[in-house]
Amino acid sequence: MKTGRRSREKKAKIERVREERRLAKQKEEEKQERLDQIKRQNSKADEHYRQTLLRNKGLAPWLRLVQISRHNMQIAIDHHNMVLIQKCFTPWKEITQDTVQEKQRLADEMYNCILVRRALASWRRYGHLQSIQLQKARKHYSYTTKVKYFKVWQDYTTEERLSMMRKEELATEHNQYRIVKTAFSAWRRYPQVVKEEERRQKRMEEMRKKVQSILPDFGVS
Repeated sequence: MKTGRRSREKKAKIERVREERRLAKQKEEEKQERLDQIKRQNSKADEHYRQTLLRNKGLAPWLRLVQISRHNMQIAIDHHNMVLIQKCFTPWKEITQDTVQEKQRLADEMYNCILVRRALASWRRYGHLQSIQLQKARKHYSYTTKVKYFKVWQDYTTEERLSMMRKEELATEHNQYRIVKTAFSAWRRYPQVVKEEERRQKRMEEMRKKVQSILPDFGVS
């Protein structure tokens, strides 16, 4: 909004300067017209006066009068030019100062914009580098974690295999001991088993005889 207000003020000031220039030019033309008219009148007066001088007093006073008139005319013209220059250069100076200030403000804004762009570009590069470093860190962490877990798994597998081998050896030794123990136990019990088998056979024979004595002999009848 401040930029728009300054732009409107600048345009208004330019229009005001243009109007002042136009008025100054108009006044200058009017002044020049008056001067021309005065010149014409002076010329007529000079001619009349010259003729009068020539008729009455001669040429010398007339020449002095002409010189005085020309000197006064030159003073008036110089004064008018000085006033006109002051009127023209004062607005031009103000416009020039405003233009310089506006250009300085635009230069400051451009400088700040360039600084902001460079800062943003640096932050983007920093963020990109941070992203790359984060990806590398994640890959390294994943790799080291996998290596660590594979190493633990390898050690665990090796220990389990060794434990299984030890357990198998112990199981084999225990099985052999159990077989030998069972064999020796069976060997110690073998005489008793034989005796029991003989008693069982004897009881079976006695029972068979009892059954035969109880049952009738169908085959004979």
